[in-house]
Amino acid sequence: MARHEDILRAIRVGIFGPSGLSDEALRRAVFEGDDETVPEAARPYLTKVREHAYRITDEDIAGLKAAGLSEDEIYDLTIVAAFGASWKRLDAGWRALRGGRS
Repeated sequence: MARHEDILRAIRVGIFGPSGLSDEALRRAVFEGDDETVPEAARPYLTKVREHAYRITDEDIAGLKAAGLSEDEIYDLTIVAAFGASWKRLDAGWRALRGGRS
């Protein structure tokens, strides 16, 4: 992990930094998988991104647009949800390699 820390830190700064299109609190909630603060129309989509990204269709995106989200907002939330899911999987792998220790 140590050799990749700088890269992971830079990714996190990019995701949570001021350049995001969505509110930082919303991005953090999406990253953590806390969909209570996410627009209701986006919740099923974000779950799909986290669990079955290969199943996303044009209709999913069209539904989000119809609910009032812009393409930029959809992109922003998609990246954050995907990174959050991958981060959790990576963390679980590191814990497994350390024998379950944090």
